[in-house]
Amino acid sequence: MFEELRGKVAVVTGGARGIGRAIAARLAEQRARVVIGDIDGATANRTAAELGQDGAPVEARFLDVGDPASIRSFVQDVLDAHGRVDILVNNAGIVSRVKAEELSLDGWDRTLRVNLRGVFLMTRAVFPAMLAQRSGSVVNMSSLAGLQGGIAVGPDYVASKAGLIGLTRHFALLGAPANVRVNAICPGIIDSEVTTSLGPQEVNRLREMAPLARIGTMDEVAKVALFLASDMSSYVTGEAICVTGGILA
Repeated sequence: MFEELRGKVAVVTGGARGIGRAIAARLAEQRARVVIGDIDGATANRTAAELGQDGAPVEARFLDVGDPASIRSFVQDVLDAHGRVDILVNNAGIVSRVKAEELSLDGWDRTLRVNLRGVFLMTRAVFPAMLAQRSGSVVNMSSLAGLQGGIAVGPDYVASKAGLIGLTRHFALLGAPANVRVNAICPGIIDSEVTTSLGPQEVNRLREMAPLARIGTMDEVAKVALFLASDMSSYVTGEAICVTGGILA
């Protein structure tokens, strides 16, 4: 379906599990050269092996998006190995549910360091290569919380995801003259470990908020990421696309 993705070098941060894994799987199906970057090296290696069982070119490399040195090393290693980066999916992140009155400055800083600064540093690191090749797609994983003010999450998480939408639009303007597109996805209530950890009562409450009256799947988010990574979205940049079951309708 997305033949143009064959052979493209696609980096997926936080790709060892969850939505990141679902995105990596969809890209691997299209025979993109998928590089999973994750702080959990063992799980990332298992994921790469599983996704590559049918011959898909998938590899895993250690990456801590909270560490600037790790980001520099990771991106340089990918460029040395493949010569280019065509797709960057900034999916790695952490969730915080600490209330404002209980949130420490260290907690605030940690969330922003991973969720926002990490995306800035990853994007800045790959942008020169994308600009030079005059093509590329960056997909940032924001959240419904970045638009709505938060559902069962803390203010640090909300701020990081709202800031990510602004950062997306900034880089979209920088990249547009070179045909480098940058977009964000804002998932709502998705069937993931993060959601199920809230407990059945809270999950049911959140499900009822969506007009489609169900929880979304990780693959439904991955399909949107695949669209944004592909030429099917060649006239789409600077957008924050909601995958929420209609919560904002």
